[in-house]
Amino acid sequence: MADFYTNMVVEPMIPEGLLTEAEQNILAIFHIESVSGPGNTIFLHAEEYFTSAYNDETSEEYDEDFLISLFQGVVRRSEGKLPWVSFEISYHCSKMRSDGFGGAAVFITADKIEWVSTAQWLKDQQVRLDKPAPGPREMTPEEQDTANRLGYMGLVADRKTLQEAMEYASMIVKSLPNKTDQLAVNVAIQVLINTYAKLIAKGELV
Repeated sequence: MADFYTNMVVEPMIPEGLLTEAEQNILAIFHIESVSGPGNTIFLHAEEYFTSAYNDETSEEYDEDFLISLFQGVVRRSEGKLPWVSFEISYHCSKMRSDGFGGAAVFITADKIEWVSTAQWLKDQQVRLDKPAPGPREMTPEEQDTANRLGYMGLVADRKTLQEAMEYASMIVKSLPNKTDQLAVNVAIQVLINTYAKLIAKGELV
């Protein structure tokens, strides 16, 4: 039989006086211990972290969201003394199991709460790897029109030499508005090169 453990530490150390007696009692219900730190601070940690707790005196149940909200309230009323609070959580097991190890972290500020877990991060990487690469973006009608103009302008140049056709292409490109999408220009130039390569291969162009 495998035993699972969850440890948690809170950073930074909390200045004394910021936590009310009621808040400290709630932390104790979550099995979060406090140890005196340097400079009148309190170091909070849990050797066995619980994501829910039950208050026998009030018959109230607390979840992890409540705990996080409690710390956010402390940050908000700290007047800058405590700009943020973070939890760092580790999961481990008495036996080597694929589901027995991991970690998570939460970063709390006065107006934002951010979570990250190693399990979710790994899952996201797998999904990203398995997801097909996005295809090229479709051109707008305006971009397609520009591409057509560039792609066929070489044929308008009396199908002379490739050098003359490229010079003609350069002239057209310079005449286009600056806002012309670079995608259209790149596509059109490739079309032009492919067109003249085929003509040269057929001996129709020198």
